[in-house]
Formats: sequence, C-alpha cells, structure tokens
Amino acid sequence: MKEFLKSREFKKIKLHLGLSIYLLSLVATIKGAVNSGNTFQLLECLSIGVSAFLISFVGMFGNEKTFDDWKGLFNKKSKREKIFFLISPIVLSFLVFVFYYLFIKVPVFFEWLNKVLGLPQEDYLVINITDIFIYFVTLVWNFVCYIVTSMMISMELTFIGIIFFDRISEYYSQIGEKKIND
Repeated sequence: MKEFLKSREFKKIKLHLGLSIYLLSLVATIKGAVNSGNTFQLLECLSIGVSAFLISFVGMFGNEKTFDDWKGLFNKKSKREKIFFLISPIVLSFLVFVFYYLFIKVPVFFEWLNKVLGLPQEDYLVINITDIFIYFVTLVWNFVCYIVTSMMISMELTFIGIIFFDRISEYYSQIGEKKIND
C-alpha cells in the first residue's frame, strides 16, 4: 500500500482527479455566468462529482492488488469509522450550502455600502462599481463551491464504492449466473 501511495500511478490518479474537477468546475462557472445569471447549479456539481469519481475509481480499480489493499483497509475500519467516512462529506457539503446561502446575502451589504459611500455614478453608467465587484466575487465563489462540493461528492461515491464493492460485484455475478442457467 505504501509503495502505491508513492508510485507514479497514484500521482497520475490524483492529477487526473484534480484536473478533472478543476477544469469541469471552470467550465460550469463560465457556463453559469453566461447562461444562468451567475448562479450555482447543483446538478452541474453532481455531474462533476460523478465524473471525478469515475476517473479516480477506474484508476484505483486498474491496479487490482492496490484496490484490494484499499478494500482491506476500509473493511478493517470499525462501523463507527465507516459511518464517519460516509457522513463527513455530506456534512461538509451541507456547510458549503449554508455558506453559499449566507453569501447570497452579501449583495445587500454592498448595496448599503454603495449608498453610504455615495460613490459617483455617471448618467450613462447604469451599473454601480459595487455591482461589478459583486459579480466577480460571485464568480469566484461559485467556482470554489463547484470544486469543494464536487470533491465531496466524489469522495462520498468513492467510499461507498470501496465499502460496498464486494456486495455489488457478488450481486451482479449472481445475476450473470442466473442468466447462464436459464
């Protein structure tokens, strides 16, 4: 297991996972800014998380010995630790959504700040300076939310896949045997 964590193959899996989440989050942020009025789309985030899970899971599954080591490592964990691994990404994703809701309230503060400061505004310029700032801060915030939430979804699916892999593969092998016998 330690050899795998230091191996080139594991570094490639981490690189592919990170690049896929980063690039897909960037695309989702740009798409949201252009099409959806600069809003965070949970379905896009789910899509990114599932794609990242598939990339990392296929990378781990490609090396059977290492995958068996990962399964053994998780199967040795107590029930409490397994529950922790399954619940923690959900809790962290929930915290991201709470912070996202609070962040939506930030424009109210900036509107108040714009009135208090009495920032000059030309007649031909309809957008306040703070509105432009809010737009770009929202873009960055959406990008961060996509990355964090997608990683949490990917982690959750990876833990589920590793913990329940034997049960799922046993179920599908039974279905295959029934089809052969019929």
